[in-house]
Amino acid sequence: MSEHRWFAAVFAFGALLRLVAMLGYRPALWFPDTYTYVVTALVPRPDLVRPAGYSMFLRLFEPLHSFAFVAFVQHLLGLATAAMVYAAALRLRAPRWAATAAAAPVLLDAYQVELEHLLVSDTLFMFLVTAAVCLGLKRAPGWRTGIVAGLLVAAATLTRSVGLPLFVVLGLWLLVRRAPGAAAMDPRREVRARAVRAGVMLAAAAIPVIAYGGWFYATYQRIGIVGANGVFLYARTMSFADCSVMRPPPDTAVLCDPGRPSCARRRRSTSGRPTHRWSCCRASPSRRTTTTGPGGSRHWRSAASRGTIWRR
Repeated sequence: MSEHRWFAAVFAFGALLRLVAMLGYRPALWFPDTYTYVVTALVPRPDLVRPAGYSMFLRLFEPLHSFAFVAFVQHLLGLATAAMVYAAALRLRAPRWAATAAAAPVLLDAYQVELEHLLVSDTLFMFLVTAAVCLGLKRAPGWRTGIVAGLLVAAATLTRSVGLPLFVVLGLWLLVRRAPGAAAMDPRREVRARAVRAGVMLAAAAIPVIAYGGWFYATYQRIGIVGANGVFLYARTMSFADCSVMRPPPDTAVLCDPGRPSCARRRRSTSGRPTHRWSCCRASPSRRTTTTGPGGSRHWRSAASRGTIWRR
């Protein structure tokens, strides 16, 4: 333990920060996205905007009726992520002080502690991705390692859809990485072993995602795992878009109609949030295309009435 004393000291201080957050902000912090996650946890169905992986994670803890316990578990995941970063750095032959420095942002950053205390998917996604990468860095990864890594990548993708490119990244890594002692093996046999390792990883990752896509299609008759309708793209462009220059078609021009009170002023005041009550987006007829899907408001009311017991 003495040889890891620097990491142990930083780890202990990071744990103390999380204890302070748990005591100071009970039971947990809520974010606008939290409501969607909780609704999907209480009324299981694929969401149009966010995959349901984090909601299924929340559903595991529904019998406990405690958001504080969810926050506690997420803080543990944050600490475990830091430990994996430290171990991965040591595996890559970094000095112990450098490995400790690599893990320090996860342990000490205030925004990281806040993310872990928020009921959002970021902490779970970070943990799953880090675990998959650490498996890929094993000294001699085999096909069993490929299966577990693939399942972790699938879980990460179904937690946040931005995890989808990891299929390619981790698959290529397992394909090109040579295990220690590979030079002594028959070249064709060694290449075959690498191909099998990458292939089973891709299969293990693809099967859960395809299955979720089937559930999504059965619900919305749309192919994919999410189906955002452009509202978030609008949110990213509304702060600088100049309709007098772009000359958008009539069905889009309503978003910047000069006949209404200044949309430019509204854009500056909403911080890019398309659902804010002053957002021009909410004045558009296209806002009827809801992100909650058919019967969304009914599910919201049902879940809200059931979810109040979680706040006790």
